[in-house]
Amino acid sequence: MRTIILAGGYATRLWPITKEIAKPLLPIGRQRIIDLIMQKLEEVRDIEEVLITTNRYFYDQFEDWLSQRNFDLNVKLIMEDTLKEEQKLGSIGAIYYLLEKYGYDDDYMIIAGDNIFSFSLKDFVDFYKIRNSTVIAVYNIKDKKEAKRFGVVEVDDEGRIKLFLEKPEKPPSSLISTGCYIFPKRDIILLKEYVERRMNKDSPGRFIQWLYRLRPIYAFEFSGYWFDVGTPDAYLDAFKFLTKESYISETAEISNSKVKGPIIIMDDSKIEESTIGPYSFIGSHTEISLSRVSNSILFQNIQLSNVHLDRTIIGSKAIIKNIKLKHSIIGPFSKIDGQT
Repeated sequence: MRTIILAGGYATRLWPITKEIAKPLLPIGRQRIIDLIMQKLEEVRDIEEVLITTNRYFYDQFEDWLSQRNFDLNVKLIMEDTLKEEQKLGSIGAIYYLLEKYGYDDDYMIIAGDNIFSFSLKDFVDFYKIRNSTVIAVYNIKDKKEAKRFGVVEVDDEGRIKLFLEKPEKPPSSLISTGCYIFPKRDIILLKEYVERRMNKDSPGRFIQWLYRLRPIYAFEFSGYWFDVGTPDAYLDAFKFLTKESYISETAEISNSKVKGPIIIMDDSKIEESTIGPYSFIGSHTEISLSRVSNSILFQNIQLSNVHLDRTIIGSKAIIKNIKLKHSIIGPFSKIDGQT
């Protein structure tokens, strides 16, 4: 079995933060989102290799990330030749590109690279072996209004999908597809026909909506947690939920300040006369003085002075002074002074 991790998008709903960093590489605690997926993949013996597909714009970031990891898996990084949102292949287009390169003669697990989920991929594969058919991981989001943003599923008593609607205006249920799929080779070959018919190449859900009428597809329903890190609030919520323990780098300097965990403070950061509340990430080489920070994520090389932050994300090398920010997202290299 091969695994494809889809990481070729530009995450426009998280701009301007994701103009500087690929969404799967966003920090969650001391790890990255994609690290959480890789850890679960390492528990599955059936995987022959992992293909991570990303765009040319973020390719170097993924190379740097991979060079710092030592996975017990055969991992290959594949470049899609795009540099901006308007050029992207789309999820189906990216899968098709890889299948044409590596072949259709294997079973494939496909995972969205921004997926944060609680279930075991080993259990997912075991379920697939029992069903011997395409399977998708589904989660009850318990809100039909929220379900409108996803692929919505209805199943029969045996768990076979009897209805799949991609982003319906009126969802018939709150059971949604979560961007994790396993296809046997007899089904994945049909993706070639789907693409050659010039059908929608942006979302795997469109392919599932077409495929379930031709082949049996089963739903692997899981409980626990699942996060779609598509918005700043969703990212902050995921960070808060998964950050259970504090980490403060030995090279961080903290003086005359109060720090309440759980919190992550990375290398060579300096905090003076400030209060740093829980569920915050302070990136390396960040300097904070006379400030209050809580429930916020600060990337590296940031300067804060006399700033109050709550549920705010700030990009690298920003300089922020004399202001209160709540529910905000500030891009890299920004300069804000509330007194000017």
